[in-house]
Amino acid sequence: AFLDAARAVGMVFRAQRLTPRDGSAAVQMTIETPAPDGQKTLTIVAQIPFTSDRKRMSVVCEIEGELMCITKGADSVMQSLCDSSLTEKSMKRIDDYARLGLRTLVVAWKAVP
Repeated sequence: AFLDAARAVGMVFRAQRLTPRDGSAAVQMTIETPAPDGQKTLTIVAQIPFTSDRKRMSVVCEIEGELMCITKGADSVMQSLCDSSLTEKSMKRIDDYARLGLRTLVVAWKAVP
């Protein structure tokens, strides 16, 4: 379902492979985007796994030479961590899906200085 939703907004997963990085292995992924340059390669350099305490998981990726932290988690947890609030339209959709008994996730990202 997650990959289907990404595809619906123009993000398509193309490839994944292990690559050497700083004496260990990192995961390198290639995605196609609706942006003018079309294709992006990112390297996952660190991962903080999901736990029931955190209710989210995070990865730190290198994208075009910059580090980016991407986190996905429960809307109840993510809302308080974001610099800006989810839109009213987004919250309505999350509530609608929850009423149907579906689990929802929020994805957020921030540059790592």
